[in-house]
Amino acid sequence: MDQTAAVGRESHDEAVLIAGPADRLAAALDFTDPPVQPGDPLPVAWHWLYFFSAPRASQLGPDGRGGTGDILPPFDGLNRMWAGGAFTVHRPLRIGSRVERHSKILSIEEKQGRSGRLVLASLEHSLSDAAGLAQVERHDLVFRERKPQAAMLPGERATLQAQWRRTLTPDEVLLFRFSALTYNAHRIHYDWRYTTQTEGYPGLIVHGPMTAILLLDAVRRGVVAQQLKSFEYRAVRPLYCGNPTTICAAPTADQTGLEVWAEDHEGFVAMRGKAGFG
Repeated sequence: MDQTAAVGRESHDEAVLIAGPADRLAAALDFTDPPVQPGDPLPVAWHWLYFFSAPRASQLGPDGRGGTGDILPPFDGLNRMWAGGAFTVHRPLRIGSRVERHSKILSIEEKQGRSGRLVLASLEHSLSDAAGLAQVERHDLVFRERKPQAAMLPGERATLQAQWRRTLTPDEVLLFRFSALTYNAHRIHYDWRYTTQTEGYPGLIVHGPMTAILLLDAVRRGVVAQQLKSFEYRAVRPLYCGNPTTICAAPTADQTGLEVWAEDHEGFVAMRGKAGFG
């Protein structure tokens, strides 16, 4: 079957941005922010707490992820990984608002990689409220063969000196709470035996979306006088449960934006991002 025939497929859904999920995520990440109120801005990417797939139990694959019912083809026999993405921000979404998400498959590309067959897919999500289009997200995914993970490639080091840092240690409780908040049943985040024996990783894997949210939090706390207009990020290397993770930020060389990155316990970059301001 030609999976690329699905390019252009669209879907629509909507959600009301109630306060509860945002307050629970802030608590899980140990933020000291006061409880959100109606009209407060929702941090960029936190809409992931409100828009997610919820397949029936009978539709779940062996990795805990839904195999059918999604806008993307099922890609039978392949595991799904969060690779990165980008945001264009016209204005914040706000607590209490009703938001419509219009999703579209931008591209599907099949390749042969070191670990076998790979499928690269990109989706576009347009987020609108009563005032019109608020944000556009590009979501990049990688699907790879279900076989034990190959040895880690040599890591990358940051090229900038961090001017803002926060270190935290994602533990099993944090991974459980984030999985619950995003309705994510992927077993690599909670089932140690499956993750190590079937997927071949050395331990439970920290969620890519959570790392992206932490990078965006560094932007939010490090730059308060300017409005975020764009953000792009890319996952480079897995982060593992129980190891310290350091979130870093530094101005870009031309001082027009902010570079952010997550370093693992060995000092290698696990995810990097770049924020632009208006």
